[in-house]
Amino acid sequence: PPVPGGPSAALMHKMEGLQSSIVFGSRSRDGGGGGGGNAKSRVKFEARVLTQNGRDIHRELYGFFFLADNSIAIYEYRQFGQRCSALPLIHRGVYRQVLGRKAGEPYHIHHIRKGATLHFSTSTIPSLPDTMASRSLLSIRITQVDERSKREML
Repeated sequence: PPVPGGPSAALMHKMEGLQSSIVFGSRSRDGGGGGGGNAKSRVKFEARVLTQNGRDIHRELYGFFFLADNSIAIYEYRQFGQRCSALPLIHRGVYRQVLGRKAGEPYHIHHIRKGATLHFSTSTIPSLPDTMASRSLLSIRITQVDERSKREML
């Protein structure tokens, strides 16, 4: 059921279709396609940018952690009238922690939890909007995690 103040049921259905195309690396209807692995080998999460910029703070981010290679991909979903698009914010890749005593170590499945903050060096992410790229660090706060799929993987 839709969450009050959240996306409508129709938008959620469109986002699920986009998630399939992202996970499988193809928009083909025949089930073939790319190198994304199967849907059971990833955990979906929702996130927000930690910033004081009013425009960036309202971006709706949806991320995927792929267990097969410990990679992360984060997309921004935008609705243009009746059309919904997934725009890559952080391309799929293995990213490393940039702060704290574990700096340099790659992110793992246990880092994907509600309330956790993932930090990325903006110099390693070429597709960031100017407002985010102007800073040296991009901080993403995880607001929701698909706990059921995460439990199944662990």
